[in-house]
Amino acid sequence: MRKLVFLTDTFPPDLCGVADYTDRVASELSNNYEVHVITRKGTGEKVSVKGGVTVHETLRGKSYILKAAQQIKAIQADIVDVQLAYSNASCLHQQNLLTIINPVVLRSLTRSAKYCLTIHELSTYLSDCPSRLRAIYRALRDYGQTRLYDHYFCVSQTYLDYLQSTKNKTFLPSFSNIPTVRSHNRIENRNLLYFGTIGPNKFLRDLFQTFQALYERDSRFHLYIVGGIVADYQDTFFRLVEPLPISSWTYKGRLEAAELKPLLNNCSYALYPFPVSDKNASVIAMLTNQMVVIAVCKSVPFYAASGNNFRALEKMQPDAVQSVVASTLGCQTLYPDNEKFLANHITQRREIYESLLSTRH
Repeated sequence: MRKLVFLTDTFPPDLCGVADYTDRVASELSNNYEVHVITRKGTGEKVSVKGGVTVHETLRGKSYILKAAQQIKAIQADIVDVQLAYSNASCLHQQNLLTIINPVVLRSLTRSAKYCLTIHELSTYLSDCPSRLRAIYRALRDYGQTRLYDHYFCVSQTYLDYLQSTKNKTFLPSFSNIPTVRSHNRIENRNLLYFGTIGPNKFLRDLFQTFQALYERDSRFHLYIVGGIVADYQDTFFRLVEPLPISSWTYKGRLEAAELKPLLNNCSYALYPFPVSDKNASVIAMLTNQMVVIAVCKSVPFYAASGNNFRALEKMQPDAVQSVVASTLGCQTLYPDNEKFLANHITQRREIYESLLSTRH
């Protein structure tokens, strides 16, 4: 049986779209391949088997990619699929320092394998204005990321267009189908959640102004803010929340899965003030499988259409949010079912893998 390796920074019990997606896809493909997952963990190195998939946990650190390459070589992988997600601008250059040489190291140590890159998120890099030094770093990194893989899977049309000179690429619309720990989604409180990176963006001001108005009308509202703060933005963030009563909001920063799960289960609504697009589909889809998502969007995204947990607003305004709360509080809502999208992803990946293996020398 051919051997398939997924290389990913995040994997369950981590709670995020990329971790869940890799887990689901790896499990489904284990019917056709001998599947291994290599992932970073801070607790130690160990190997376990989960649903027919062998999971190799490697210690975080600068030697991670070298250890991963050695494991790929020992497994004698036929296909390696790297999961790429940059979700926090404040620590990109620290946590991903070796991404320039990753494809070079992997190819030099494991020449016989075919390499794929799945791009889950690049939105930070595509939208901010880096310093000259970081711009040079990114140019070098992007050259390695866009030239040295045999095939590219992109969850966003934006990323697909970004790989302009690359012909071997496939568009796979993003979705997340994280199973909830709740037996049903009954809306029982007025706890609101903002989940995402906190950085320069006019829409965050709309979020906090909307919540302030809601709290002034009903003090049972509470806002949980979860996400890393972009470097040099902390002072601005605390100025934005300064008008809010201290007891009305809670900032949690970045949370590990053990802390994040109970917090998500304590919230009934997620407020997403940014315009929804396929670039942020992973996090929105994850939240839609956890609670009612109130987001700025012209229409319900495809990954939320089969349930009724997504409510689209033209603009984040107090009256509109309160109307959604009034219509859902005490009610039971339905999670979306994205099994058909998962099946489509599996089919396309299998076809690409087989095509790559047929041209292998």
